[in-house]
Amino acid sequence: MKKIALLTLLLLGTTICGHAQSKEKQKLKQVEYRVCVIADKPGVDYFGGKKSFQKKLVGLFDNVTRFWNNGSNDFDYYFKFTPTLHAVFEGSSKDVLRTYGGDDFDFKKYDVLVMFDMIKDHADEHPGAAAGGVKNGLCGIYVRNGDSLKMKEIFTDGTYKTVAHELGHYRMVTDVYATQVRAHKNPVTHEAFKPIPCIMHSASRDSLWSPYAAKIINYVAESRVPANDYPDLFRQMFPDSIQFNLTENGQPKAGITVNLYGCRAVHNDVITPAYRSYQSDSNGRIVLTGVKDMYCNPPQPGRPDDLPYGRWFNFLIEAIDGNTRKYYWMPEYAVQLMFFEHKNLYEMNIDF
Repeated sequence: MKKIALLTLLLLGTTICGHAQSKEKQKLKQVEYRVCVIADKPGVDYFGGKKSFQKKLVGLFDNVTRFWNNGSNDFDYYFKFTPTLHAVFEGSSKDVLRTYGGDDFDFKKYDVLVMFDMIKDHADEHPGAAAGGVKNGLCGIYVRNGDSLKMKEIFTDGTYKTVAHELGHYRMVTDVYATQVRAHKNPVTHEAFKPIPCIMHSASRDSLWSPYAAKIINYVAESRVPANDYPDLFRQMFPDSIQFNLTENGQPKAGITVNLYGCRAVHNDVITPAYRSYQSDSNGRIVLTGVKDMYCNPPQPGRPDDLPYGRWFNFLIEAIDGNTRKYYWMPEYAVQLMFFEHKNLYEMNIDF
């Protein structure tokens, strides 16, 4: 009985603390994003019709709001997502974002478009969730069910986490999971690279925003259409230069070779041979310029024709001094953090 009472007290304490934390967060300056929702007719009918669906939408996006804000103690704002069921569509969802988004989208009324396709009732409807630009800076998000026999229970499953992840793209954060590398796809060290925990890595597993994601979300917080207000932000976050400081027992050393191996998204692999190779100068330094293009638009030679999204998401760094080799990772998010530190240089110290 005492153990049960203690457990109850602990659970109650957790709930109270969580509630207090939520209240504290709500004292922050609030920004609200107005969500235009379109949904398939079979799904809306399944959940009781338009009025019932709208009511359930409010609960879903309350969960999104709660999950979002509880994911970081670094937010300067309290973020709220308010949904409105704008339209119920019939037919295939394949082209629905183009149908309801673009030139006729009412930016005076809404900020972002979210589509739910809750059952696969057309052959060309493919499962999954994604976010992307439609027109005029509009971000369109879709959540599709690939099951033709069972309705997707978006209000009682983990859909709110999926929506939070996709809304992260609306707020200009890239997929952190794209930097990962599989051990068996790394021919250089045969080691895996696991990204920092983040909702943009795995919303179902990670309930926190990484510091990197939180900084971006804060930075664009008061923009309703950040793709318009912050054009090319992703490239701008890279510093102009990367500097390797090569030392031996703390003293600068010339002639140390540094190889950069590019890592691809989707394939989650390391490409050989090295994309670039350098040697340290008399000051033990290697300075790389053109960092934005090195990541975002890497020129030939040395890159494969199949480079998803046209960029490297990570680099495996190999430093060679005689018979000794050392290895480091340089994911894009680590380098881009310099932007928020007001630095135009990313440095890596390597000592032998």
